[in-house]
Amino acid sequence: MRTTNYKLATTFFLLFIALTANAQKITVTNREGTIETTFGNTKGIYSDELDFNEFFTGATITAKVKANKEGEATRINITKCKVSSVGNSDEKSLNTAKKLLKESCRNIIAGEKWNRDKNSCRIIHKAGKTQKAEKPKISKEIQSIIDAHITDEKRREIYGINGSAFINAKIDHEGKIYDTGYIGCIIWDTRWQTARRNNINSLHIAVRSSSITSIRLRPDYSSTEYKTVENARKLLKNTAKSIGKELKGKYFPTASKENICIEVNINGYDVDIEQSEPEYPDGYKALKNIYVEELKNDRTISRNNIKGHIDIYLKIKKSGKAIFYSANPEISSTNGKNSERKIQKEIIDCLKKTTKKMPRWTPATFDGKEIEKIARLRIELN
Repeated sequence: MRTTNYKLATTFFLLFIALTANAQKITVTNREGTIETTFGNTKGIYSDELDFNEFFTGATITAKVKANKEGEATRINITKCKVSSVGNSDEKSLNTAKKLLKESCRNIIAGEKWNRDKNSCRIIHKAGKTQKAEKPKISKEIQSIIDAHITDEKRREIYGINGSAFINAKIDHEGKIYDTGYIGCIIWDTRWQTARRNNINSLHIAVRSSSITSIRLRPDYSSTEYKTVENARKLLKNTAKSIGKELKGKYFPTASKENICIEVNINGYDVDIEQSEPEYPDGYKALKNIYVEELKNDRTISRNNIKGHIDIYLKIKKSGKAIFYSANPEISSTNGKNSERKIQKEIIDCLKKTTKKMPRWTPATFDGKEIEKIARLRIELN
């Protein structure tokens, strides 16, 4: 009798081990699973540009997972997302990257087997370039819908900017897309950032120990640049939403019963566009002479024997009218008859009066259309 019981217990024990080994691909203790992966894993995200290593140095995602009797995750709730960011992207792009990281984690979790009912899960991401999860291939029909929306006109609209919008697509068991949603967009690069990176190529930094492996630049847009980037985001968002509407009802058979993310990239960085700068009727030298003569004829300015320079900024309207925008008088020396504050005020007033009397310019053009643009000139004071 003892022998029979021992054999029966052994059989059940071995059967339990076999079933557990087949059902679980991750370490499970008290229904808590831990998955370790790298940022090279972008499972479920169809993107040629995305690499989480560009945004994060580490991340821990915590989730609650409900599974059916087959061990398939039926509900995934991300409860916490703790990341350490690299710090070289703008806030809106970083937030989109976080959303995509969560979506990727949902796909990683969905690919695992779980205990029936409730589970806890923690996904730990580390920096690395391990082999990326295989991505589903987009059908020719879906690719043609995306391509139809990425026109040359839109590339010109975001000239100098490379950006991507991301769509979430929910797919049923037959491979049919039944719902889509806009996730966000990422600005990969701008012509201004490239120029600033080039400016630090010859930068030398002395350190006491070790060495600097890289210098990262966080986007710091001027007001004009910010407006241009925001317009690009709006274009990317509207394009992605339009594509999302058309994707509903289309088939993605290689990703049945999945939620995937699709990238919509519009690259206006290398677009060849005809453009011109604003031009003063009689040329740059004549423009400088007008300001110099007016400054010489001003009593306050002339009697102070000023030395230095002035950077003048003019807004040239589409009509060619010049409007005084700003000026930075840098005074190195005077004879002290008047205060520097009074001299600077007199200079600004003189520049404003001179600009009002100025003839119309030939306005700047962009892609065959007149545009407003800031013109800059420097005048030396001797």
